[in-house]
Amino acid sequence: MAARPLLISGLRKTIGAGQNTCVWTEPWIPDIDARPPRPAERVTYRDPKLLVHSFIRRDIRDWDTNLLLDYFHPEDIPLILKLRPSNTWSMDGYAWNYTKSGVYSVKSGYARLQKIKMCEAEDQVLQPSITGLQSHEWSIPAPGKMKHFMWQALTGCIATTERLACRHLSTDRSCPRCGDSEETINHLLFECPPALQVWALSDYPSLPGYFPSTSVYQNMNLLFRRKRNVAYMEPLIETFPWILWYIWKARNEKVFNGKEISPGDTLQLASIEAECWRKANLPEDGEEDELQPAPSRVSTLPVNPQCPTCQIDASWVDNGTVSGLGWFYKDQMGVERFGLQGCRKSLSALHAEMEGLIWALFCLREVQCTVIHMETDCSDLVDMIANPTDWPAFASELASFRLLRAGFQDFSIAHIPRARNVRADSLAEARNSGVLFSHIDQIQPDRASLRNASRPTTT
Repeated sequence: MAARPLLISGLRKTIGAGQNTCVWTEPWIPDIDARPPRPAERVTYRDPKLLVHSFIRRDIRDWDTNLLLDYFHPEDIPLILKLRPSNTWSMDGYAWNYTKSGVYSVKSGYARLQKIKMCEAEDQVLQPSITGLQSHEWSIPAPGKMKHFMWQALTGCIATTERLACRHLSTDRSCPRCGDSEETINHLLFECPPALQVWALSDYPSLPGYFPSTSVYQNMNLLFRRKRNVAYMEPLIETFPWILWYIWKARNEKVFNGKEISPGDTLQLASIEAECWRKANLPEDGEEDELQPAPSRVSTLPVNPQCPTCQIDASWVDNGTVSGLGWFYKDQMGVERFGLQGCRKSLSALHAEMEGLIWALFCLREVQCTVIHMETDCSDLVDMIANPTDWPAFASELASFRLLRAGFQDFSIAHIPRARNVRADSLAEARNSGVLFSHIDQIQPDRASLRNASRPTTT
Protein backbone atom coordinates (compact mmCIF):
# COMPACT_ATOMS: atom_id res chain seq x y z
CA MET A 1 0.00 0.00 0.00
CA ALA A 2 1.53 3.30 -1.10
CA ALA A 3 0.32 5.23 1.96
CA ARG A 4 1.61 2.68 4.47
CA PRO A 5 4.83 4.59 5.39
CA LEU A 6 2.80 7.79 5.89
CA LEU A 7 0.25 6.00 8.06
CA ILE A 8 2.92 4.38 10.22
CA SER A 9 4.71 7.71 10.73
CA GLY A 10 1.57 9.26 12.24
CA LEU A 11 0.51 6.47 14.59
CA ARG A 12 0.63 6.73 18.38
CA LYS A 13 0.40 3.83 20.81
CA THR A 14 -2.59 4.23 23.15
CA ILE A 15 -1.88 3.02 26.66
CA GLY A 16 -4.26 0.57 28.28
CA ALA A 17 -2.32 -1.56 30.76
CA GLY A 18 1.00 -0.79 29.08
CA GLN A 19 1.80 -4.48 28.74
CA ASN A 20 2.60 -4.48 25.02
CA THR A 21 4.30 -1.10 24.55
CA CYS A 22 8.09 -0.80 24.71
CA VAL A 23 9.11 2.33 26.59
CA TRP A 24 12.13 3.46 24.57
CA THR A 25 11.33 2.29 21.04
CA GLU A 26 7.62 2.96 20.39
CA PRO A 27 5.84 6.31 19.87
CA TRP A 28 3.48 6.61 22.86
CA ILE A 29 4.23 10.12 24.12
CA PRO A 30 1.29 12.39 23.03
CA ASP A 31 3.38 15.26 21.68
CA ILE A 32 2.69 17.22 18.49
CA ASP A 33 4.34 14.28 16.74
CA ALA A 34 4.05 11.02 18.68
CA ARG A 35 7.45 9.76 19.81
CA PRO A 36 9.24 7.67 22.44
CA PRO A 37 10.05 9.47 25.70
CA ARG A 38 13.36 11.15 26.41
CA PRO A 39 15.38 9.68 29.29
CA ALA A 40 16.39 11.55 32.43
CA GLU A 41 20.00 12.69 32.60
CA ARG A 42 20.89 9.99 35.14
CA VAL A 43 19.67 7.20 32.84
CA THR A 44 22.69 5.73 31.04
CA TYR A 45 21.19 2.44 29.82
CA ARG A 46 17.82 2.07 28.12
CA ASP A 47 16.51 -1.47 28.25
CA PRO A 48 14.92 -2.13 24.82
CA LYS A 49 12.52 -4.65 26.40
CA LEU A 50 11.28 -2.36 29.19
CA LEU A 51 7.47 -2.06 29.02
CA VAL A 52 5.24 0.86 29.97
CA HIS A 53 3.33 -1.21 32.55
CA SER A 54 6.47 -1.12 34.72
CA PHE A 55 5.61 2.51 35.50
CA ILE A 56 1.95 1.86 36.40
CA ARG A 57 1.04 1.00 39.99
CA ARG A 58 -1.24 -2.01 40.12
CA ASP A 59 -2.88 -0.99 43.41
CA ILE A 60 -4.23 2.35 42.17
CA ARG A 61 -3.92 1.68 38.43
CA ASP A 62 -2.19 4.97 37.86
CA TRP A 63 1.30 6.24 37.13
CA ASP A 64 4.09 5.80 39.66
CA THR A 65 5.26 9.41 39.76
CA ASN A 66 8.48 8.57 41.61
CA LEU A 67 9.55 6.18 38.88
CA LEU A 68 8.60 8.70 36.22
CA LEU A 69 10.87 11.28 37.85
CA ASP A 70 13.73 8.78 37.97
CA TYR A 71 13.55 7.62 34.35
CA PHE A 72 12.09 10.37 32.15
CA HIS A 73 12.99 13.89 31.11
CA PRO A 74 11.14 16.47 33.26
CA GLU A 75 9.41 17.97 30.20
CA ASP A 76 7.95 14.58 29.22
CA ILE A 77 6.41 13.78 32.62
CA PRO A 78 3.41 16.18 32.24
CA LEU A 79 2.67 14.60 28.85
CA ILE A 80 2.75 11.11 30.38
CA LEU A 81 0.49 12.15 33.27
CA LYS A 82 -2.14 13.30 30.77
CA LEU A 83 -2.55 9.66 29.73
CA ARG A 84 -4.97 7.62 31.84
CA PRO A 85 -4.09 3.92 32.22
CA SER A 86 -7.06 1.60 31.80
CA ASN A 87 -8.96 0.54 34.92
CA THR A 88 -9.77 -2.71 33.13
CA TRP A 89 -6.16 -3.48 32.16
CA SER A 90 -7.09 -3.48 28.49
CA MET A 91 -4.52 -4.04 25.77
CA ASP A 92 -2.64 -1.12 24.25
CA GLY A 93 -3.70 -0.04 20.79
CA TYR A 94 -2.97 2.42 18.01
CA ALA A 95 -4.47 5.79 17.08
CA TRP A 96 -3.78 8.35 14.37
CA ASN A 97 -2.13 11.24 16.21
CA TYR A 98 -3.51 14.06 14.05
CA THR A 99 -7.28 13.77 14.57
CA LYS A 100 -9.19 14.00 17.84
CA SER A 101 -10.90 10.66 17.25
CA GLY A 102 -7.70 8.81 16.37
CA VAL A 103 -9.08 7.75 12.97
CA TYR A 104 -7.05 8.57 9.86
CA SER A 105 -8.51 11.16 7.48
CA VAL A 106 -7.34 12.24 4.04
CA LYS A 107 -7.11 15.87 5.18
CA SER A 108 -4.89 15.10 8.16
CA GLY A 109 -2.82 12.66 6.09
CA TYR A 110 -2.17 15.31 3.45
CA ALA A 111 -1.15 17.83 6.12
CA ARG A 112 1.21 15.25 7.61
CA LEU A 113 2.73 14.52 4.19
CA GLN A 114 3.35 18.21 3.54
CA LYS A 115 5.07 18.55 6.90
CA ILE A 116 7.32 15.56 6.16
CA LYS A 117 8.30 17.07 2.81
CA MET A 118 9.20 20.35 4.49
CA CYS A 119 11.39 18.54 7.05
CA GLU A 120 13.16 16.54 4.34
CA ALA A 121 14.08 19.67 2.36
CA GLU A 122 17.46 20.13 4.04
CA ASP A 123 18.89 22.52 1.45
CA GLN A 124 15.97 24.89 1.12
CA VAL A 125 16.71 28.20 -0.54
CA LEU A 126 14.86 31.23 0.76
CA GLN A 127 13.24 32.95 -2.19
CA PRO A 128 9.95 34.63 -3.12
CA SER A 129 7.06 32.18 -3.36
CA ILE A 130 3.78 32.48 -5.22
CA THR A 131 2.07 29.84 -3.08
CA GLY A 132 0.34 32.51 -1.00
CA LEU A 133 -1.02 34.22 -4.10
CA GLN A 134 -2.23 30.93 -5.56
CA SER A 135 -3.95 30.04 -2.32
CA HIS A 136 -5.57 33.46 -1.88
CA GLU A 137 -7.08 33.69 -5.34
CA TRP A 138 -9.37 30.70 -4.70
CA SER A 139 -11.09 32.66 -1.91
CA ILE A 140 -11.99 35.61 -4.15
CA PRO A 141 -15.76 35.90 -4.80
CA ALA A 142 -15.94 35.24 -8.53
CA PRO A 143 -17.02 32.48 -10.94
CA GLY A 144 -14.88 29.37 -10.93
CA LYS A 145 -13.65 29.87 -14.49
CA MET A 146 -12.22 33.26 -13.54
CA LYS A 147 -10.49 31.87 -10.45
CA HIS A 148 -8.95 29.21 -12.66
CA PHE A 149 -7.88 31.84 -15.17
CA MET A 150 -6.12 33.86 -12.45
CA TRP A 151 -4.43 30.68 -11.25
CA GLN A 152 -3.25 30.06 -14.83
CA ALA A 153 -1.89 33.60 -15.00
CA LEU A 154 0.17 33.04 -11.85
CA THR A 155 1.50 29.66 -12.97
CA GLY A 156 2.32 30.68 -16.54
CA CYS A 157 -0.33 28.52 -18.20
CA ILE A 158 -2.03 31.11 -20.44
CA ALA A 159 -1.46 30.59 -24.18
CA THR A 160 0.21 33.88 -25.05
CA THR A 161 2.59 33.93 -28.00
CA GLU A 162 5.60 34.01 -25.66
CA ARG A 163 4.40 30.94 -23.72
CA LEU A 164 3.60 29.05 -26.95
CA ALA A 165 7.08 29.81 -28.29
CA CYS A 166 8.67 28.56 -25.07
CA ARG A 167 6.87 25.26 -25.61
CA HIS A 168 8.02 25.12 -29.25
CA LEU A 169 4.45 25.48 -30.52
CA SER A 170 5.13 28.75 -32.33
CA THR A 171 7.99 30.96 -33.45
CA ASP A 172 6.24 34.32 -33.29
CA ARG A 173 6.50 35.99 -29.87
CA SER A 174 5.04 39.37 -30.83
CA CYS A 175 1.83 40.80 -29.41
CA PRO A 176 -1.09 40.44 -31.86
CA ARG A 177 -2.80 43.57 -30.49
CA CYS A 178 -0.03 46.17 -30.28
CA GLY A 179 2.87 44.57 -32.16
CA ASP A 180 5.23 44.58 -29.17
CA SER A 181 8.20 42.23 -29.53
CA GLU A 182 6.97 39.79 -26.86
CA GLU A 183 3.50 38.99 -25.54
CA THR A 184 4.07 37.80 -21.98
CA ILE A 185 1.21 37.13 -19.59
CA ASN A 186 1.95 40.37 -17.77
CA HIS A 187 2.02 42.28 -21.07
CA LEU A 188 -1.31 40.77 -22.11
CA LEU A 189 -3.13 41.65 -18.88
CA PHE A 190 -1.41 44.84 -17.72
CA GLU A 191 1.10 46.39 -20.17
CA CYS A 192 -0.52 46.14 -23.60
CA PRO A 193 -1.95 49.61 -24.48
CA PRO A 194 -5.60 48.38 -24.64
CA ALA A 195 -5.16 46.70 -21.23
CA LEU A 196 -3.50 49.81 -19.79
CA GLN A 197 -6.46 51.90 -20.93
CA VAL A 198 -8.92 49.50 -19.30
CA TRP A 199 -7.13 49.80 -15.94
CA ALA A 200 -6.90 53.59 -16.33
CA LEU A 201 -10.68 53.81 -16.87
CA SER A 202 -11.44 51.49 -13.94
CA ASP A 203 -11.73 52.34 -10.25
CA TYR A 204 -8.32 50.79 -9.60
CA PRO A 205 -5.73 53.60 -9.20
CA SER A 206 -2.90 53.50 -11.74
CA LEU A 207 0.44 54.53 -10.27
CA PRO A 208 3.29 54.73 -12.83
CA GLY A 209 5.99 52.22 -11.96
CA TYR A 210 3.86 50.71 -9.21
CA PHE A 211 0.61 49.54 -10.83
CA PRO A 212 0.66 48.24 -13.44
CA SER A 213 4.25 47.10 -12.98
CA THR A 214 6.52 44.85 -15.02
CA SER A 215 5.83 41.86 -12.73
CA VAL A 216 2.63 39.86 -13.03
CA TYR A 217 3.08 38.69 -9.44
CA GLN A 218 3.30 42.23 -8.08
CA ASN A 219 0.28 43.29 -10.10
CA MET A 220 -1.82 40.33 -8.95
CA ASN A 221 -0.66 40.82 -5.37
CA LEU A 222 -1.79 44.45 -5.44
CA LEU A 223 -5.20 43.40 -6.73
CA PHE A 224 -5.54 40.61 -4.14
CA ARG A 225 -4.26 42.59 -1.15
CA ARG A 226 -5.50 46.03 -2.12
CA LYS A 227 -7.87 46.30 0.86
CA ARG A 228 -4.89 46.35 3.21
CA ASN A 229 -3.57 49.59 1.69
CA VAL A 230 -5.43 52.51 3.22
CA ALA A 231 -4.20 54.83 0.46
CA TYR A 232 -6.39 53.05 -2.08
CA MET A 233 -9.99 54.04 -2.50
CA GLU A 234 -11.98 50.82 -2.62
CA PRO A 235 -14.50 50.59 -5.47
CA LEU A 236 -18.07 49.61 -4.79
CA ILE A 237 -17.49 46.07 -5.98
CA GLU A 238 -14.41 44.01 -6.75
CA THR A 239 -14.45 43.77 -10.54
CA PHE A 240 -10.83 42.85 -11.27
CA PRO A 241 -11.55 39.12 -11.96
CA TRP A 242 -13.99 40.18 -14.68
CA ILE A 243 -11.61 42.85 -16.00
CA LEU A 244 -8.81 40.30 -16.36
CA TRP A 245 -11.17 37.82 -17.98
CA TYR A 246 -12.59 40.27 -20.57
CA ILE A 247 -9.14 41.65 -21.44
CA TRP A 248 -8.28 38.07 -22.37
CA LYS A 249 -11.56 37.69 -24.28
CA ALA A 250 -10.94 40.94 -26.20
CA ARG A 251 -7.47 39.74 -27.14
CA ASN A 252 -8.91 36.47 -28.49
CA GLU A 253 -11.55 38.34 -30.49
CA LYS A 254 -8.71 40.22 -32.20
CA VAL A 255 -6.64 37.06 -32.83
CA PHE A 256 -9.35 34.68 -34.01
CA ASN A 257 -12.09 36.95 -35.40
CA GLY A 258 -10.19 40.09 -36.37
CA LYS A 259 -12.57 42.14 -34.21
CA GLU A 260 -11.41 45.15 -32.24
CA ILE A 261 -13.11 45.71 -28.87
CA SER A 262 -12.42 49.11 -27.35
CA PRO A 263 -11.13 49.43 -23.76
CA GLY A 264 -14.33 51.25 -22.79
CA ASP A 265 -16.50 48.41 -24.06
CA THR A 266 -14.28 45.87 -22.30
CA LEU A 267 -14.62 47.67 -18.95
CA GLN A 268 -18.37 48.20 -19.38
CA LEU A 269 -18.96 44.52 -20.16
CA ALA A 270 -16.81 43.46 -17.19
CA SER A 271 -18.68 45.79 -14.82
CA ILE A 272 -22.12 44.65 -16.03
CA GLU A 273 -21.24 40.96 -15.75
CA ALA A 274 -19.73 41.47 -12.29
CA GLU A 275 -22.86 43.21 -11.03
CA CYS A 276 -25.13 40.54 -12.51
CA TRP A 277 -23.08 37.80 -10.84
CA ARG A 278 -23.18 39.62 -7.50
CA LYS A 279 -26.97 40.01 -7.62
CA ALA A 280 -27.46 36.39 -8.66
CA ASN A 281 -25.42 35.23 -5.66
CA LEU A 282 -27.06 37.42 -3.02
CA PRO A 283 -29.38 35.53 -0.62
CA GLU A 284 -33.04 36.30 -1.16
CA ASP A 285 -35.09 38.05 1.53
CA GLY A 286 -35.70 35.71 4.42
CA GLU A 287 -33.42 33.06 2.97
CA GLU A 288 -30.83 33.51 5.72
CA ASP A 289 -33.45 32.87 8.39
CA GLU A 290 -34.57 29.72 6.64
CA LEU A 291 -31.06 28.30 6.37
CA GLN A 292 -30.45 25.72 9.07
CA PRO A 293 -27.01 24.40 10.02
CA ALA A 294 -26.17 20.96 8.73
CA PRO A 295 -27.06 18.28 11.26
CA SER A 296 -24.04 17.06 13.18
CA ARG A 297 -23.15 13.40 13.37
CA VAL A 298 -24.67 12.84 16.81
CA SER A 299 -26.45 9.70 17.88
CA THR A 300 -28.76 9.80 20.90
CA LEU A 301 -29.45 6.61 22.79
CA PRO A 302 -33.08 5.91 23.80
CA VAL A 303 -34.41 7.97 26.70
CA ASN A 304 -36.66 6.66 29.48
CA PRO A 305 -38.79 9.61 30.68
CA GLN A 306 -38.96 8.08 34.18
CA CYS A 307 -35.16 8.02 34.53
CA PRO A 308 -33.28 10.25 36.95
CA THR A 309 -31.25 12.82 35.02
CA CYS A 310 -27.59 13.73 35.40
CA GLN A 311 -26.04 16.65 33.53
CA ILE A 312 -22.25 16.62 33.09
CA ASP A 313 -19.62 19.07 31.91
CA ALA A 314 -15.86 19.60 31.96
CA SER A 315 -13.55 22.60 31.92
CA TRP A 316 -10.16 22.46 30.19
CA VAL A 317 -7.68 25.06 28.98
CA ASP A 318 -4.55 24.37 26.97
CA ASN A 319 -2.15 26.24 29.25
CA GLY A 320 -3.74 25.08 32.51
CA THR A 321 -2.59 22.42 34.95
CA VAL A 322 -5.96 21.17 36.22
CA SER A 323 -9.13 19.93 34.50
CA GLY A 324 -12.49 20.66 36.09
CA LEU A 325 -15.33 18.12 36.19
CA GLY A 326 -18.89 18.78 37.29
CA TRP A 327 -22.22 16.94 37.40
CA PHE A 328 -25.75 17.72 38.58
CA TYR A 329 -28.16 14.87 39.41
CA LYS A 330 -31.91 15.02 39.97
CA ASP A 331 -34.27 12.07 40.37
CA GLN A 332 -38.01 11.79 39.81
CA MET A 333 -38.67 12.65 43.48
CA GLY A 334 -36.78 15.93 43.21
CA VAL A 335 -33.72 14.77 45.15
CA GLU A 336 -30.63 16.60 43.91
CA ARG A 337 -26.92 15.86 44.15
CA PHE A 338 -23.91 17.79 42.97
CA GLY A 339 -20.34 16.81 42.24
CA LEU A 340 -17.27 18.84 41.35
CA GLN A 341 -13.66 17.84 40.97
CA GLY A 342 -10.34 19.40 40.09
CA CYS A 343 -8.26 16.59 38.58
CA ARG A 344 -4.92 16.22 36.87
CA LYS A 345 -5.00 17.86 33.44
CA SER A 346 -6.37 15.65 30.68
CA LEU A 347 -4.89 15.13 27.24
CA SER A 348 -7.56 17.28 25.56
CA ALA A 349 -10.90 18.96 26.24
CA LEU A 350 -12.72 15.91 24.86
CA HIS A 351 -10.73 13.62 27.15
CA ALA A 352 -11.84 15.80 30.06
CA GLU A 353 -15.49 15.44 28.97
CA MET A 354 -15.08 11.66 28.89
CA GLU A 355 -13.46 11.65 32.33
CA GLY A 356 -16.38 13.71 33.61
CA LEU A 357 -18.82 11.06 32.37
CA ILE A 358 -16.80 8.24 33.93
CA TRP A 359 -16.51 10.03 37.28
CA ALA A 360 -20.23 10.85 37.36
CA LEU A 361 -21.14 7.20 36.67
CA PHE A 362 -18.74 6.04 39.38
CA CYS A 363 -20.29 8.43 41.93
CA LEU A 364 -23.85 7.45 40.99
CA ARG A 365 -23.01 3.77 41.25
CA GLU A 366 -21.68 4.39 44.77
CA VAL A 367 -25.11 5.70 45.85
CA GLN A 368 -26.85 2.63 44.38
CA CYS A 369 -28.23 4.40 41.31
CA THR A 370 -28.94 1.82 38.59
CA VAL A 371 -31.11 3.82 36.17
CA ILE A 372 -29.81 7.07 34.71
CA HIS A 373 -30.21 9.43 31.76
CA MET A 374 -27.07 11.50 31.10
CA GLU A 375 -27.09 14.89 29.37
CA THR A 376 -24.09 16.75 27.95
CA ASP A 377 -23.43 19.76 25.74
CA CYS A 378 -20.57 17.89 24.01
CA SER A 379 -21.91 16.25 20.84
CA ASP A 380 -18.66 14.35 20.28
CA LEU A 381 -19.12 12.59 23.61
CA VAL A 382 -22.57 11.33 22.58
CA ASP A 383 -21.19 10.11 19.26
CA MET A 384 -18.31 8.39 21.04
CA ILE A 385 -20.69 6.40 23.26
CA ALA A 386 -22.89 5.46 20.30
CA ASN A 387 -19.99 4.58 17.96
CA PRO A 388 -17.01 3.55 20.13
CA THR A 389 -15.10 1.86 17.29
CA ASP A 390 -14.83 5.24 15.54
CA TRP A 391 -12.77 6.67 18.43
CA PRO A 392 -9.59 4.57 18.89
CA ALA A 393 -7.84 7.46 20.65
CA PHE A 394 -10.21 6.89 23.58
CA ALA A 395 -9.86 3.11 23.82
CA SER A 396 -8.75 3.17 27.47
CA GLU A 397 -11.51 5.56 28.56
CA LEU A 398 -14.16 3.62 26.65
CA ALA A 399 -13.05 0.40 28.34
CA SER A 400 -13.53 2.06 31.74
CA PHE A 401 -16.92 3.36 30.61
CA ARG A 402 -18.09 -0.09 29.53
CA LEU A 403 -17.11 -1.50 32.93
CA LEU A 404 -19.18 1.14 34.74
CA ARG A 405 -22.04 0.94 32.23
CA ALA A 406 -22.48 -2.76 33.03
CA GLY A 407 -23.55 -1.79 36.56
CA PHE A 408 -26.62 0.14 35.32
CA GLN A 409 -29.88 -1.53 34.36
CA ASP A 410 -30.92 1.39 32.15
CA PHE A 411 -28.57 3.97 30.67
CA SER A 412 -29.04 6.67 28.03
CA ILE A 413 -27.21 9.80 26.98
CA ALA A 414 -28.32 12.82 24.95
CA HIS A 415 -26.94 16.11 23.68
CA ILE A 416 -28.42 19.34 25.07
CA PRO A 417 -27.66 23.01 24.29
CA ARG A 418 -25.00 24.64 26.43
CA ALA A 419 -27.59 27.09 27.78
CA ARG A 420 -29.39 24.16 29.44
CA ASN A 421 -26.22 22.86 31.06
CA VAL A 422 -25.30 25.88 33.18
CA ARG A 423 -25.33 24.05 36.53
CA ALA A 424 -22.84 21.39 35.53
CA ASP A 425 -20.80 24.03 33.70
CA SER A 426 -20.53 26.25 36.78
CA LEU A 427 -19.45 23.25 38.86
CA ALA A 428 -16.78 22.28 36.31
CA GLU A 429 -15.39 25.83 36.39
CA ALA A 430 -14.18 25.10 39.94
CA ARG A 431 -10.92 24.03 38.29
CA ASN A 432 -10.08 27.75 38.28
CA SER A 433 -8.82 27.20 41.84
CA GLY A 434 -5.86 25.36 40.30
CA VAL A 435 -5.73 22.61 42.94
CA LEU A 436 -6.73 18.93 42.99
CA PHE A 437 -9.88 18.19 44.96
CA SER A 438 -13.14 16.23 44.89
CA HIS A 439 -16.45 17.25 46.45
CA ILE A 440 -19.94 15.71 46.43
CA ASP A 441 -22.98 17.15 48.22
CA GLN A 442 -26.77 17.40 48.14
CA ILE A 443 -26.68 21.18 48.40
CA GLN A 444 -25.43 23.16 45.44
CA PRO A 445 -22.31 25.04 46.61
CA ASP A 446 -21.99 28.80 46.21
CA ARG A 447 -18.75 30.50 45.22
CA ALA A 448 -17.44 30.63 48.78
CA SER A 449 -18.21 26.95 49.24
CA LEU A 450 -16.40 26.14 46.01
CA ARG A 451 -13.29 27.84 47.35
CA ASN A 452 -13.51 25.93 50.62
CA ALA A 453 -14.21 22.61 48.88
CA SER A 454 -11.14 23.01 46.73
CA ARG A 455 -8.73 22.88 49.66
CA PRO A 456 -8.63 19.27 50.90
CA THR A 457 -9.64 16.15 48.95
CA THR A 458 -13.07 15.08 50.26
CA THR A 459 -16.05 13.01 49.21
